[in-house]
Amino acid sequence: MEIGRVGKVRMSKSMKKAFVVILGGVLFGCSRDPQKAKQEYIDSGASYAKKGDYEAAIIQFKNALQQDPKSVDAWNQLGEAYLANHQPREAYSALMQAVALGPNRVDVRLNLGRLYLSARDFKKAEEQATRITELDPRNVAAYQVLGT
Repeated sequence: MEIGRVGKVRMSKSMKKAFVVILGGVLFGCSRDPQKAKQEYIDSGASYAKKGDYEAAIIQFKNALQQDPKSVDAWNQLGEAYLANHQPREAYSALMQAVALGPNRVDVRLNLGRLYLSARDFKKAEEQATRITELDPRNVAAYQVLGT
């Protein structure tokens, strides 16, 4: 932070981003309906992720999980944001939580399978892809994971 000649406070780009995220958290947090607040956080996180601002997206997905700790969508998207932000350990933890809450969610298992592939754990990637093909025999992405 820097004080200009006229006494105005100048914020760095990262401080502005943090301010916007915190302000969004305060505004969304005031919602009376936790499910509505959760969805607003998820939507906001998805918007940040789409723009490539994964740190802000992670914060918003965590805010959604404070509203509903059993939200498979929030856990899954948090895992995706961690992956995009090159945080594989955190991604693994979030995706494992998502699988525990939604064991039949193909999208979650696919993300976990891809994480295993990137970690070169081919056996576990194959297990995830096989489970996906049991749930959805026409899932092309699962066959791509199996082929890899």
